Amino acid sequence: RVRGVGTLGGFTSASELPVGVVIDGVVMGLGPLLESMVDVDRIEALKGPQGTQFGKNASSGVVSISSRRPRLGKLEGEVSLSFGALNEKELTAVVNVPLGQTVAARVAVFGRQHDGYLNNITRNEKWGGVESNGVRGMLLIKPNADLDILLSADMTRRDLTGPGQLWTIRRPPAFGYTATPGVTPGADNTDTGENAASFETQTADGLSAEVNYRVKGYTLTSVTARRNRDMICRFGLDVRPAQVFEGACLKDYQQDSQELRLTSPRGQLEYVAGVYWSKLKAATDDSAWLQPALLGAPAPPGLFANLTNGINRTLTDTTSTALFADGKFKFNNQVSLLAGARITQDQARAENMPITSGQLAHLGAPPGFLVPATPRATQIGETSATKPSGRLGIEFKATPDLLLYATMARGYLGPTVTFSGTSGTRTDVQPQSVNDLTAGFKAQFMDRRFTLNGSVFHDNYKNLQVGVFDGVEFRTQNAGSMTSKGFELDAALRLTPALRTYASLTYADARFNEFVTDCPDTGDAARCYTVSGVALYQGKGEPLPGAPKITGVVGVDYSHPLAGGYAIDANLNASFRSQTHYGVGEVDHVQSAFSVVNAAIKLSPDSDKWHVGLWARNLFDTRYQSAIIGLPFAPPGGIVNWNTRDARRTLGVTVGAKF
Repeated sequence: RVRGVGTLGGFTSASELPVGVVIDGVVMGLGPLLESMVDVDRIEALKGPQGTQFGKNASSGVVSISSRRPRLGKLEGEVSLSFGALNEKELTAVVNVPLGQTVAARVAVFGRQHDGYLNNITRNEKWGGVESNGVRGMLLIKPNADLDILLSADMTRRDLTGPGQLWTIRRPPAFGYTATPGVTPGADNTDTGENAASFETQTADGLSAEVNYRVKGYTLTSVTARRNRDMICRFGLDVRPAQVFEGACLKDYQQDSQELRLTSPRGQLEYVAGVYWSKLKAATDDSAWLQPALLGAPAPPGLFANLTNGINRTLTDTTSTALFADGKFKFNNQVSLLAGARITQDQARAENMPITSGQLAHLGAPPGFLVPATPRATQIGETSATKPSGRLGIEFKATPDLLLYATMARGYLGPTVTFSGTSGTRTDVQPQSVNDLTAGFKAQFMDRRFTLNGSVFHDNYKNLQVGVFDGVEFRTQNAGSMTSKGFELDAALRLTPALRTYASLTYADARFNEFVTDCPDTGDAARCYTVSGVALYQGKGEPLPGAPKITGVVGVDYSHPLAGGYAIDANLNASFRSQTHYGVGEVDHVQSAFSVVNAAIKLSPDSDKWHVGLWARNLFDTRYQSAIIGLPFAPPGGIVNWNTRDARRTLGVTVGAKF
């Protein structure tokens, strides 16, 4: 999330990410498996609308991650092994090998695992365990100073014990619900009674080639990539021993992309300009089976009438093409004009078809769940849009250590067509736009030992694309409009050569200006109204789900030599998040404010050839949830916790060596 805007819930078959993820110059489309990131060189967070300088458009921001590249003429490597609570183990290894004077290879491998932390009383299992492993290889070819070619390949697999959504009962519904013996509902409940056999396996792999050619100070860059991501899953959602609902999925994504850009040399006019193309193919199979007799109360009319009880297949092709340019013109040593423009064309075609329950061999409907599905014809949806975006701003270098700036920018997120994973209901999602105003400063004081950056922002969204949980599943739809406004501060102070402190604070008040959605279970019923028999709610003034007003981090780093040729490095940091709402108008779907403290200490020789360290994540065992939502397939009032591994204290030790 950036300034409160991000994603909530699972990804759909075609929707984009409002906050883009770029790894080694490749846009990740629907997102990567981030645990594959080892041997990282740097991480950059770009706030506000992006897209005038590179690749895919991102309306709210970009997180750019860069790996360490192969080093010519250098044989080196490192290995690290960690052990922690919940039987956590992690092994990472990196080797850099020169292959002559102009070629070098770098390979990084990893393996991670930890046991489950939720008790499934009904199945006598531990849920939430993870096992992941992967490899990434890079080959750098640099025949001369003007040409370099970087070839990359990676592969990652992640297996979960239990479903991807680790839900426990926070509060049962007012009636019609039989609790599981031994399960105590509440905010800290870590027991579930779900009877469905559940698992999730995801794999991701990719190939990319980056070519940089320099001539007369200009650099021509080509980035060619293919990404694949697959998922298979089985799950239940009703969190009780008598199976009411069970589902399964098969998802297959393939993305091809090509980017060409030209970067000018430094001077009075500096610019980058290019073209970007990507094509995303998504094939998703979703199955859902329901036993209405076990709901415990009459189902709301029509809510479950179209559950597939078979396979709901959606095939989606999304193509995006763009021209972009961004530059800076220096009037003098103090004043510079910033300008950028982008034109993006998006085309999406989606096809949805039901497959009868007799063809469920690969997803396996359980006995007793084959309720006849309502017959549906194949549906086809198409949409397209061509939209401009860009930015305009000014920089003023008041002193060598103080820069002032102001920008206005327009961001854009393309349209799509989605179909419900359970019923096949079609939703035409309109393009999202945002107008951003940002003003700020970057300053250094005390002989540049103290750095302070700050900004204020006002972002106004139209047709905001939001993920809404409708009591059965997450759906992507448009809100009328939303505004996020606030300020950001970042500071770092070098107190002594051995001691550094840092802090950051973001205040982002993100609220809907116009959003008609389902009437909440726990909200103000007086704000609900009925249209054609459907209860609706005007969410004007409500906070954006999952968007805390205040987030912050404060920390201290300490590095000091010891007697005997050793050194000690230590870090202590704390992060804070204010109260967070997870349902529009739902007064009880709220995560209270919380803070998390982490600590680490490492001992190594001056040569840094080996190290041993102790660390603590979530030192004080702060319990919180990644989301709080309504209990599906139940009468009103039920609430579930969406648990996360990070809300558990983990103490551990790490040993490592370098050569």
